[in-house]
Amino acid sequence: MDSNFTQHAEVLEMKIAAGDPAEKLEVFACNASEVPGSTEFDALHYGNLPKGVSACPAVTCASACGVSSPTSSHFEEVEVCVALNAWQKDPISTTEGWSKMGSAYFLGADRECKSELFWNSGTGECEYAACPDNSVRNTEDAAPTSGTPTKGPGSCPCKMKMHRKTAPLASCR
Repeated sequence: MDSNFTQHAEVLEMKIAAGDPAEKLEVFACNASEVPGSTEFDALHYGNLPKGVSACPAVTCASACGVSSPTSSHFEEVEVCVALNAWQKDPISTTEGWSKMGSAYFLGADRECKSELFWNSGTGECEYAACPDNSVRNTEDAAPTSGTPTKGPGSCPCKMKMHRKTAPLASCR
């Protein structure tokens, strides 16, 4: 049994007049009548609200996410663990990462590839991995030493600061 009716004569003969869509102001912008909280949107959708009921105030992404106010009581800054970027053969000009030579490690992704710089424990080629942009090396992750040259990055090698919601935003009534 044919379940695709898109090419059936009865469908193709339909005359549907949906009208022309409204012109966009620019490629990635909405008309004011399409933006909740704008005067135009409210007039179109909430023009006849009962007495005592009002439309919600305009909400922007920045205000909803608390980034417009770093002291917002609805958000707190937290540190989250992030993984290192992929290991690569060329040094990376940053101390926010790790270098390794064989099984020996050193802090920073910019270490020169010499065994004596890897606690005299490194052999072979070197590899380097940096923390992602906007993150830093996790200083709580113990660093390798001459006594523990094979101590590599732990499960939380880098940290990034983010905003986390702590309380619900006010709702419109």
